[in-house]
Amino acid sequence: MRYLTRRPSRAATRGLTVLLDQATSSLSNFLFLLLMARSSNTRDFGAFVLVFTVFTFALSLSRSSLGIPLNTDLSALEGEEAREFLGRSIAVALAFGSTVGVAVGLVAWILAPGGSPSTAMLILAVASPLLVAQDIGRYVNIGGGTPGRALASDSLWLVVLALGYVWFIVTDAVSPTAAVAVWVGGALLALLALLPSLVKPIVKGTGHWFRRDRRRRHLLWDAAIAAAAPLIVVAVTAVVVSSIAVGTIRGASALLTPINVLISAVGMGAVAEAARHAWPVARRLVVGVTVVLVAVTVLWAGILLALPASWGQELLGETWEPAHRLLPVTALEVVGLSLWQGSIALMLTGGYTKLALRFRMAYAAGVITLACTAGVIVGSALSVQLSMTTVTLVIAASSWFAALRLTKPAGRVAGGVDAGSPPAPPAAP
Repeated sequence: MRYLTRRPSRAATRGLTVLLDQATSSLSNFLFLLLMARSSNTRDFGAFVLVFTVFTFALSLSRSSLGIPLNTDLSALEGEEAREFLGRSIAVALAFGSTVGVAVGLVAWILAPGGSPSTAMLILAVASPLLVAQDIGRYVNIGGGTPGRALASDSLWLVVLALGYVWFIVTDAVSPTAAVAVWVGGALLALLALLPSLVKPIVKGTGHWFRRDRRRRHLLWDAAIAAAAPLIVVAVTAVVVSSIAVGTIRGASALLTPINVLISAVGMGAVAEAARHAWPVARRLVVGVTVVLVAVTVLWAGILLALPASWGQELLGETWEPAHRLLPVTALEVVGLSLWQGSIALMLTGGYTKLALRFRMAYAAGVITLACTAGVIVGSALSVQLSMTTVTLVIAASSWFAALRLTKPAGRVAGGVDAGSPPAPPAAP
């Protein structure tokens, strides 16, 4: 627990470390999804994507309801207050992880032919509590001003996965079970690296502690709605179109995994860092990070589109050809997500959690309605992806308009912060 009394690193170093951590985590997930795509046909990859989406659904709930408060609150706590805050957060994280493990196992059983889930899916189910705990451990260190520990943990995970990736490529012995086993093994080592930063979970009274913070309810519903939309779209697409369509959509998205994880850095790093500054500085910081994120998204999409077909097949196997055709539309969606996440970060920094939730609800309603309708009527992966892209761009534009209007340095209304939300960042000393 020394980090609670250690002087946090300077802002520039801290921010850079958070971005490096996100890049490292992004690369780990990127390699994992590539291994899963290479070791499966498009149909089996689509089935695994559905199970993995259930896992990411619960992980997003944990990140929003626990990770964001850790980012904004932990730096202001000391001693026993900080220990209690951490202990209760870890207890909730383990509960989330256990619940998602059961959910993943159930979905894997439903999807399995003959009622026998694949070993890869079962490994994911059993390891879910550890995966969620490692993720929250990252937030603990970022919120506590020591993101270097999070970077060290994710770097260890990346090294394990990279070694496994090289071995599988050299020996051509990759399988879905082996890929998941290496990914989970790296996660376990990464969690062990974070143990000195964590405390014993506090179970007694934690339910009341979690429920009494109305801000967490906003964040929890926000995350639930955000994660439920892709889960429903994936499930409906699998039923009314095919699991091949799911594999195609997720294959194109997998190519943009580094950007998708960097998007979360805006929520993780920008909000945590902006909360330490006076409001005008915080606002410029979030806007600047968003501009950079959009530029990186466009650059990465251009690189992927220019890849030779032989290289692409090395990345995704037989899923490359249909995924590459879908890539321009998927990349445009990710540009919209980058913009939208920036506006959400600005709202969260200013305490407008309820407004962020409203935009999330509008997005979920639009995506579910349009994408599912397109799947039923048109019945193609392209129609589903076009629907999701259209909704994302509309929400991104409207949310930025609202965020900039509400957070003008000279025009903020004194009572504008949502009830139960954190106040705006304090003035710099």
